[in-house]
Amino acid sequence: MNVDLTPRPSAGGLSTTRPTARNSSPANDATKPDANSSPEHVEPSSASHRHETPFRITGGFLTGMLAIVVVAVLLRTIGTNTPLDSNDHVRLAYDCTFNWGWYWCFQINYGPLHPALTKLTAVVVTALNLPMTETLWRLPLILAGSALPVVTFFIVRRLVATKDLHANAQALQDSSATARSTPSPLQGEGWGEGCTHQRPEVCAREQRQPMEIARRSENVRTTVIHIAPWAAAVWVAVFPPFVADARYPWGYESLGVFCAVLSLLMLSRYLDKPTGLRAWVAGTSFALYLWSHLFVYALPIVWLHWIGATANWNKRAIFQLVQRTGLWLPPVGALAITVGMHLRFGGGPLGRFTYKAEITDTAFRGWNAPLELLQAWLGHFGWTMAAFVAIGFIVAAKSAFTVRLRATALWWWPLLFAMPYFALMCFQPPPGRISPYLSQASLALVLLTAVVLLPRLILLGGKKLTFACIGLTTLSLLIGTIDSNLGENRLAAATGVNATWGAARPNRGYRTMGWYVQKFVPEDAVVFTFHDFGGLELLPATYYCGRRCLAFCDMTPQQSLALFDSYKDDVTVIVIEKRLGVARSFGPDFEQVATISEGDHRLIDIYARKSASLPQMGLPVEEYDARYLREFATRVPGTPPTVAKALPSYQDVMARAEAIYQQSDREKIAVHPEARD
Repeated sequence: MNVDLTPRPSAGGLSTTRPTARNSSPANDATKPDANSSPEHVEPSSASHRHETPFRITGGFLTGMLAIVVVAVLLRTIGTNTPLDSNDHVRLAYDCTFNWGWYWCFQINYGPLHPALTKLTAVVVTALNLPMTETLWRLPLILAGSALPVVTFFIVRRLVATKDLHANAQALQDSSATARSTPSPLQGEGWGEGCTHQRPEVCAREQRQPMEIARRSENVRTTVIHIAPWAAAVWVAVFPPFVADARYPWGYESLGVFCAVLSLLMLSRYLDKPTGLRAWVAGTSFALYLWSHLFVYALPIVWLHWIGATANWNKRAIFQLVQRTGLWLPPVGALAITVGMHLRFGGGPLGRFTYKAEITDTAFRGWNAPLELLQAWLGHFGWTMAAFVAIGFIVAAKSAFTVRLRATALWWWPLLFAMPYFALMCFQPPPGRISPYLSQASLALVLLTAVVLLPRLILLGGKKLTFACIGLTTLSLLIGTIDSNLGENRLAAATGVNATWGAARPNRGYRTMGWYVQKFVPEDAVVFTFHDFGGLELLPATYYCGRRCLAFCDMTPQQSLALFDSYKDDVTVIVIEKRLGVARSFGPDFEQVATISEGDHRLIDIYARKSASLPQMGLPVEEYDARYLREFATRVPGTPPTVAKALPSYQDVMARAEAIYQQSDREKIAVHPEARD
């Protein structure tokens, strides 16, 4: 007996399967899959619209998805409205504030989509005369990260609800040798024919088994369609690296993973029903992905595998799928613009790769590099989810070499994405923080686990065990996310989660400092800021002060002191964070004019030349942060008056400073490889 598992719409709008018995005949035998092929080997055709599963948006769906999105938004926004306190955190806000036009977006190393969306947000907020707060600088990432569970739900549902993935039903059928050998009563055969028992009740039970197995297959399939997409959406909503990426103002990974899943969803819709409109939507979403990320090499290969598996790797069928202009013209155009802008202005992803190649150290580091990469991945998943993902990866690996299905591309996605990092870590000093760069590979593993492991878990253990596993993994991820991003990472040893690049940061008083400097310090004054490997480096000092600042980046406080001694004759104002522990007299020409505090805790001391005659004030951040937002935070996309008068020369100076920094970076790496960021 053969069971047709082609999805058909049910009354509730969800896809179900109605088993249809078909008589065995030579004609039917000719259409059967090869007996030696895998039971999972089901090839969708190029015109597979009949595999598309209808979905009806109900009140229950909206309520559940709204709850997930609300949780995702809260995790990505709580504690983000504090000053940006390092070059990396303030870089995009600085660029949007001090750059005219839009072409500079194509000079950003990590693609133009993130800076363009951020500047568009700033333009709209400024037009509404609202303050451009630190949370709003993260708005595109917050929106993308919060929408990621929604697109994840739909892509996982499409994969588990189509003919691509009904191995659970096939496994149920193959679990019974009797079912495979006993003809069905629907075939019109006699009671005794084909039955190995003489007792009629035993023979009848054997003949009922195929229909019972088909019914169980349908139940398992319906259960998978209901559970797997929701589990994936919940995991993504609370997943530590995705939460951290959305909270990090430079976290383009959050936008990249959203565009990646969206492009796969649109491609899946096109392959289910190839139309011109769907081709353009899929191609455009893929083009956005190519502009959203620095490393884009893995997903195109996944796309090609998906198309090839859909067409059964038939050249003619593949050509029919890709002959629509809308499918390939947008991504080709996106790549052409990226190359053209690099040739015209320099920089961009191609410029970043060139720079990386120049500083590459080809010395072999040893075989511990893969372990470092796995450790970084473990920090994404934690102990519980890591075990779950590992099992899912093994299950997927078993299928990847025996079947050609769309979902098997998910098995290659994390490997393709991680391979260059293995090479990078083996043959040159590793980046200072490699974990954020692996978020896309982690997303692929989460999708893979939901698609290939949950159906088998439901098949083997039933709903109770499945819900218990989903609940345990979700709870561990949620605790790890809260601890890493909203807490102080005190539970890292217990949870195994270490995704702290989006952690809530304390208020260091930079907005209040900016209010005082912009309110009272002359526009032609020079402000010197002491800093370390974070804090008031060049970009945050300039952004908040709106004045010329003497600062650099990646310096110790002692190096800042040496820099001050070289330029103290040109300095009008000195800014010192109390946390740095810098205590010295700046001579009789300087006096302390302001102290910034939060409650009883002193944050910043401001000194100025006596000749500047600045007012002496005590500045509590609770009051003056709000005044800064009202008076000075709505200056985007314009620039402070001093900078606007001489913008070309200012940008030339900044370009030369960037070149000097890169040169010093190369020299620093040559002497101290561990200092590489």
